[in-house]
Amino acid sequence: MSISPDLRFHIAELDTADEVMKQLNNIFGIKNEIRSYQLKNELLTLDPNNFSSIEDFLSMFKMLRLLLEGFKATKEDGSLIYSILTKLGPTYSVFVSTFHSTREEEVLFFF
Repeated sequence: MSISPDLRFHIAELDTADEVMKQLNNIFGIKNEIRSYQLKNELLTLDPNNFSSIEDFLSMFKMLRLLLEGFKATKEDGSLIYSILTKLGPTYSVFVSTFHSTREEEVLFFF
């Protein structure tokens, strides 16, 4: 593993690989938390009206979700589905109402 000369001063005084890894995790863990927060925010504020098609919107949604998984910061599928459904406009009202009625039938059937 090579470390950029710009970062070597962070670990120059450390003796073991474990100490080096802990130090690097401390340094980059904060950046990862911030990036994870940014991705979550972007996912929650994503607006289908800003895309030329629903496919583009869903592709971006999926990409952001996969990026979040890389940070081990996942969201439940159910909350993501409802997030998408609440953002769809009147063009998709039939789809949304069908989804909700089908979901209600599944819940009733389950009990």
